[in-house]
Amino acid sequence: MTTTECIAARRSIRSFQKKEIPTEIVKEIILAGIKAPSGKNEQPWKIYIFQNDKKEELIKLIYDEIEGESSVFKAIPNGKQVQRYAEYSYKVMAEAPIVMLVENTKNKIGINQGIAERLSELVNVQSVSAAIENMLLVAAEKGLGSLWICDVFYAYEAICKEYGIHGELLCGLAFGYPNEEPVARPRKSIEEIAIWL
Repeated sequence: MTTTECIAARRSIRSFQKKEIPTEIVKEIILAGIKAPSGKNEQPWKIYIFQNDKKEELIKLIYDEIEGESSVFKAIPNGKQVQRYAEYSYKVMAEAPIVMLVENTKNKIGINQGIAERLSELVNVQSVSAAIENMLLVAAEKGLGSLWICDVFYAYEAICKEYGIHGELLCGLAFGYPNEEPVARPRKSIEEIAIWL
């Protein structure tokens, strides 16, 4: 499969088979992330891999954090609807054989920044995002499905504290053999997004 074919074939998968992923394939996925370009070659990424009991502990931690009166959903507009969407993502994570958390090691949350720090932060986020996309594409090439999950943010502080994440938690990733074949979702045309100067 060419890179272009892999990009065209990749889908966000939300249902996985109960089939383990060989460790060598997991390592190939991570290695693809490591090979991503990064600003000043900082390589500002760290990847936490969860499977079996450790994955179940992560899911329980998330559910414990989002339930009850202190839940973050109580404080946001359309909180109940947002919570339903988030809980769907957590069910996908629970079903996936492998879940990863991706940390941007260079960025810290809640720090007052000047323009230089903000620009550096943007470079680091783009660098880690390039690593994530590489990982998703290699997973697709290997016949795996994946889902890029930002709903981990609703248990942000608890996750960071539990797993010693001192940088910026950027996302969760779920990987597994797909149990569905979603059709391609509509995309904007080149004419809509490209500005030729």
